Amino acid sequence: AQTGPALVNQAHAAATQAGSVSYEVVATQRPSTADPHPPVETLVAQVSAPTAAESIRFSKGEGNLDVLLVNGTVYIRADGSTLSSALGLTDQLATKYAGTWISIASSDAPYNSITQTLTLDANIQAFLPSGPKVTVGPQTTLSGKRVLPLTGPAPINSAIKTGVLRLYVAPNTHLPVAAGLVGVSPTGRRNSEVVSFKSWGKPVQATAPTGAVPYSVARVG
Repeated sequence: AQTGPALVNQAHAAATQAGSVSYEVVATQRPSTADPHPPVETLVAQVSAPTAAESIRFSKGEGNLDVLLVNGTVYIRADGSTLSSALGLTDQLATKYAGTWISIASSDAPYNSITQTLTLDANIQAFLPSGPKVTVGPQTTLSGKRVLPLTGPAPINSAIKTGVLRLYVAPNTHLPVAAGLVGVSPTGRRNSEVVSFKSWGKPVQATAPTGAVPYSVARVG
């Protein structure tokens, strides 16, 4: 019998070797007095080494974002508030280019920070339980597939201060099949995420949008 941490390492190695994945995340927050109906966030992503595509949608319609990485160029389309925070556009320019594809070359300032979030490793690490206290549960069936549950502390990031993550891996390939996370944000808000993985090893198909406005143009109007 292998230890939990060893199986997490095998899952990480199998994911890295696969080279690409498609996955979907549905994130929710516990209602509060100040926010009795918090939005539901849905992230749909396809990630590989040379190509990536991500779409984020909120049930209340703010914060929506589409990002593509095609042939070394990033393309981003978002609402005004997201363009302002992600690209540093003024409020006036962010409003002007809301809903418009903007192309970001490798020489542009936001390029590195965006592409760092589009790597396979950056996307998978968030759903791997961390530390020496990962436990291994008995094999079970999830959506018709045999899986092995690995449960442990959730990785700490900008959205999670502390939490518990359960990763389900395929016993024969060690590839992640699904994950569930319950955590507390840095502000004390409880939240949860449900993740499903598919299409391991299949190249991402993404096409550069036509008519995109270069970032060098968008940032000056």
